[in-house]
Amino acid sequence: MTVAFLCTVCVATVLGVIFITKENKTRAYAIFALALGHLLLTLCLLNLNIVHIDALSKFILIIISTLYLGITFHGISYFSICQSQNNNKYVALSLVIFLVFATLMIVADELISMWIFLETASLACAPLIYYNKNKASIEATWKYLFLCSIGIILALVGMLFISYSAIMAGASDTSLSFENILANGKSFNSTWLKISFVFIFIGFATKTGLFPLHSWKADAYGEEPGIFGALMAGGMTSLSWLALIRLMQIMNASKESALMQNVLVFFGVASMLFASIGMLNQSDIKRVLAYSSIEHMGIISLGFGVGGVGIFGALFHIFNNALLKGAIFIAVGNIKRAFGEKTLYFVSGAIGKIPISGTILFITFLAIVGTPPFGSFFSIFSILKGTLNYSNGLLFFMIMGLIFAFIGISKTILSATRGKPKDIQTGYKDTLGMYLVPLVLLLITLFVGINMPNIMQNLLNEASLLIKG
Repeated sequence: MTVAFLCTVCVATVLGVIFITKENKTRAYAIFALALGHLLLTLCLLNLNIVHIDALSKFILIIISTLYLGITFHGISYFSICQSQNNNKYVALSLVIFLVFATLMIVADELISMWIFLETASLACAPLIYYNKNKASIEATWKYLFLCSIGIILALVGMLFISYSAIMAGASDTSLSFENILANGKSFNSTWLKISFVFIFIGFATKTGLFPLHSWKADAYGEEPGIFGALMAGGMTSLSWLALIRLMQIMNASKESALMQNVLVFFGVASMLFASIGMLNQSDIKRVLAYSSIEHMGIISLGFGVGGVGIFGALFHIFNNALLKGAIFIAVGNIKRAFGEKTLYFVSGAIGKIPISGTILFITFLAIVGTPPFGSFFSIFSILKGTLNYSNGLLFFMIMGLIFAFIGISKTILSATRGKPKDIQTGYKDTLGMYLVPLVLLLITLFVGINMPNIMQNLLNEASLLIKG
């Protein structure tokens, strides 16, 4: 109760600052202070039993908190230097709402509550897509809201079917608490449970952007500022995967894991192949990153689908994907400010024009495609190992997807970073505040790849066992 009260007071104080002050930078500092407090609380939750949450919740919470802290720190320079004339009041409000409801979603112990909190967090991202207020951003926002609305409805219908499956089985307790579902799931009506799975999976997969539920991603990621693309590609996808993991737990407890595995494998391979081909002829750097996000959602889906060591790899890849997407979207945002555009027609020789951000973009690209010794190499390798144990034929498709994706993204990033810079003068110069966050996020993934801390290793192992049931 004391923790909840203190959190409420902190959030209320930050909201008060956002509405009272007229300075963009002051609002940015207030959100950063909230993020710092959130990370400190998260670290306490890892070591103390202040709130009873399982290893999965702790793992996703540390991802969201770390990424959010980096994004809000970057926001101090972004809003004061790059967007000083563009009022950030409602964007700041959206960022606070996202953090509050993302946290509530992660610690929720009941299915409907988790759904409400997740959908609220996802809707809070709409103003971030609309931030530039041009025709393309308006179109991207409406597409995002339309598909999110469909996902909201389908997920809710699926949850009602879970309750109905309990009724059809004659269960005495039809509540949708995770404790009740996991304890009694094997006695639920199998037919209605499978129907509920279809609705819930489609509803939540809409937010991860798995093919063919991906159509909003290229527009949203392409039009919103890089700082917000980092939050959605790294944060929103992690929340969506937590929801799908909870669905996996339910299906495992109900002895219907085979259905879930087959669906995850199919959507994983389809997403990887579609995204890797989609990257081949893209000149817009942000749209290439959107397709890269779809590809990595497919990699994660495949890891969970094949099971075994693939589950460990998929969880680890959620962490690596979140931080690396955060780093590369912010770096690309810096590139866009230096050149004034985000397509290869205008962008080339970024390393020569802004050496630090350009180099960070190049190295982050290497990390994203799984170059050792970054953490992404080990997470992808674990998924490859799990896929090999599952099916040799499936391994072939995964490797082909990885190869095509490497060709597609390398063509774009190498063209953007190498060569002679075009003679475009925008007045932008790299500063410590603009490149520090992507550098730190990149170094974190390097560190966990070289020497994963014991606490993270134990958390991943415990979370993997929870998924396996």
